[in-house]
Amino acid sequence: MRIKNEIIEMLRKNADIRREIIYQMKWSEPTYYRILRENEVNGDLTKILPLRLIAAGLGVSENEILTKTEEYL
Repeated sequence: MRIKNEIIEMLRKNADIRREIIYQMKWSEPTYYRILRENEVNGDLTKILPLRLIAAGLGVSENEILTKTEEYL
């Protein structure tokens, strides 16, 4: 699973979610942006805590954040 591209764009523009994820995950800001850019399959943003923070911050369900990749089809 990966984060949907439209969610990635929302995360780039939302400072509140960025600060909370960086704080909770103990990442640096450059690390956060690298993880957004790479958006790896089953990457760090697909873990439970970041998913919950993203869902709460954007007001969407966790299922609306993730997309299946070619590997899983």
